[in-house]
Amino acid sequence: MKQIRRKAGRSELFLDNALNSRAYSRAQSLSRTGELKHIDTSGAGPLERMQRSGLYRNFVGENLALLEPGPDIDKRLFGQWTHSLNEKRNVYSPQFTRIGIGFAVYKSSCVVVALFSD
Repeated sequence: MKQIRRKAGRSELFLDNALNSRAYSRAQSLSRTGELKHIDTSGAGPLERMQRSGLYRNFVGENLALLEPGPDIDKRLFGQWTHSLNEKRNVYSPQFTRIGIGFAVYKSSCVVVALFSD
């Protein structure tokens, strides 16, 4: 992602431990059903979930993916995120300066969650 953002003239995203923790929890939650939805069962989206957990940010984005494992998983993941309009917007947004990534297993697949924030 660093190279993708650099080519677009965007600043590097800093890995944030608080976002990593929340992304991991979100991936675990999504791995229970394998359904990738940005709105959870309580009706909360990424910003509301982050605020509920005590982390207040002005801008929040969430990218989701369900991929089969393999040696090229990173290329497939970023390919998916740069070809979907909403995910692409998060990857390239100049408002985002931080990222957290979480993984979980769903059957024989990998659930990946990236949380972006300012």
